[in-house]
Amino acid sequence: MNISEKADRKSRRFYYIKLCIFLSGLSVFAQLYLFQPLLPMVAEHFHTTVGDSSLLVSSSTIGMALGLFFFAFRADSFSRKKLMVFSLIVSAILTIISTWIPSLPLLIIIGMVKGFVISGVSSVALAYLTEEVEISVVALAISMYLSGNTIGGMSGRIAEGFWQLFSPENSDGEMLF
Repeated sequence: MNISEKADRKSRRFYYIKLCIFLSGLSVFAQLYLFQPLLPMVAEHFHTTVGDSSLLVSSSTIGMALGLFFFAFRADSFSRKKLMVFSLIVSAILTIISTWIPSLPLLIIIGMVKGFVISGVSSVALAYLTEEVEISVVALAISMYLSGNTIGGMSGRIAEGFWQLFSPENSDGEMLF
């Protein structure tokens, strides 16, 4: 098989592209909204208001908006696949580093940088799909990316809800069950 050929519905390559693009979309929005369900705990940890702690979500969103604006003009300067891989790896590293950050302002700055970096995926994902898969299955591949975005955006909220539901103690220190 010639690697320059576009992937069709029955190819193993198309299966891997769908899987990877789904996981990419999931990662982008899971990292973007990572702190949203945790805002009350973040506020308590840093001795601030929930409103102030919400800057964690806003900063990531602002960083992503700035990154999308930047990549709108510069994306063709990079290999689409390499840009997506770089963005996912660096944003994951920034997310892991976030667990050790001792101050809210620094965490907000890291969130903005992470939003900027992760926008590298969103800025080129659809163009990447149109270049790599047959035109007859582009819509299916795009739907996998959008499904990943949706599930990623909801995953933190759902996970936190389950955590609260099945936690042995609620906020009052009393057993839920």
